[in-house]
Amino acid sequence: MNYKDIATWKGQQTQEGFHILPFFRVQLTAARNVDIVIGNIYGKSNHHLIEPLYNPETSLSTDPEAGLQILWRNKFMDFDTWINWESFIFNNDKHQEAFTYGLSTRFKANNPNNATHVYFPVQLIMQHRGGEINPEAESREVKTWTNAAAGIGTTIHTRNSILTSINIEAAALYYKQMSGGMLPLEKGYGFYTKADFNLWRFCLHAAYWRAHNFITVFGNPLYGSISMFKDNYIVPNPQMISTRISYSRDLGHGFSWGAYADVFDNLPTNAKTAENGLYRESNKISVSAGICLRINPSYLLKKITLGNKL
Repeated sequence: MNYKDIATWKGQQTQEGFHILPFFRVQLTAARNVDIVIGNIYGKSNHHLIEPLYNPETSLSTDPEAGLQILWRNKFMDFDTWINWESFIFNNDKHQEAFTYGLSTRFKANNPNNATHVYFPVQLIMQHRGGEINPEAESREVKTWTNAAAGIGTTIHTRNSILTSINIEAAALYYKQMSGGMLPLEKGYGFYTKADFNLWRFCLHAAYWRAHNFITVFGNPLYGSISMFKDNYIVPNPQMISTRISYSRDLGHGFSWGAYADVFDNLPTNAKTAENGLYRESNKISVSAGICLRINPSYLLKKITLGNKL
């Protein structure tokens, strides 16, 4: 349901055929280990958000993130905070402006290169819509939603050539509709735990999800308590088990390819609709698979040294 109007945020003028966007980034090293990025930021999967907060498929279905970003990395913490301006409005525009504030921080208990590394992730996604200029706009209600997560994780480096590492992570999540009444649930919570096993060029992933009245702003909609296709369909206490196998291989400098397969099993639970009331929903299995080619080459055209000669 939260995804229903994403395609029209920027007006129909950008949704016919295809549109071309400029890509421009300015990065300033403001202090040791501190970078300020303006323009197209290091977004999407670079934020390292857990799947209930960010759906990896949006890396392909949404425009590049653009705005302001601050990156700060030291031996105690990895800090990433940003503002992504998704929809700017001009005079007489009828759609709402939209921007997202995000925070992804990992507090490190010890050196990540240790045989066993422990860390504490804290993540936040807050989206706001409003700022209407045209008084004839159909929707003028200010809307703000928040997803937050905090937890603990550990990475075990096995020093083995086959099973290279194991990562286990658990997090508690929170949802709140801070303003507006677009969504039917005001607040909720969830619990997410996952394990990843890196085997040679393969990665095996398994996760368990349990929630109550939770709505994800940008996460995989299978983690939410409402449907993105059916109005007035609510699953108060969803539970899900998911598995994934992925493969990746480098083809050369800046080139790689990979393939993956996902299985999501929504366990039996109670559901509620306006027509049928409360009833028992059987388990639902969803499957997805894909193949990808990553191209990210970098070539030095010319090295320029700035400074005065003595």
